[in-house]
Amino acid sequence: MNKNYLIVPIELLDHLKNNELLILSQIAYLKKSFNTITASNDFFASKLNLSVPTVSRAIRTLERFNYITIHYDFKEKNKTKRIILLTEKSLTIYGLHHTKIAKKTLKTKKTKVLEQFLKD
Repeated sequence: MNKNYLIVPIELLDHLKNNELLILSQIAYLKKSFNTITASNDFFASKLNLSVPTVSRAIRTLERFNYITIHYDFKEKNKTKRIILLTEKSLTIYGLHHTKIAKKTLKTKKTKVLEQFLKD
């Protein structure tokens, strides 16, 4: 049986709202498979059954409290790509900072499980 799940560290329960926890956990999940996270608000809304404005507010809050940083890539004409990065604070909380996963993400390819998750 193929199961996907998000992990929510206990230390975050008193600091973030439920929607913010879900989105941060989703970002941490994506970080385990991708070096660069470019997921849109629509993607998060669809995966987590939230509205796009709710996702937008949560992402702004996560950035304001230094759990993530946002960078914009303006290389393509008339198209901007948003890149979401976990901060050292988040990498440490999710245990990604001290594992092989953090180093391995540069070489990771999409797995069947991840491909199925991204399709749903």
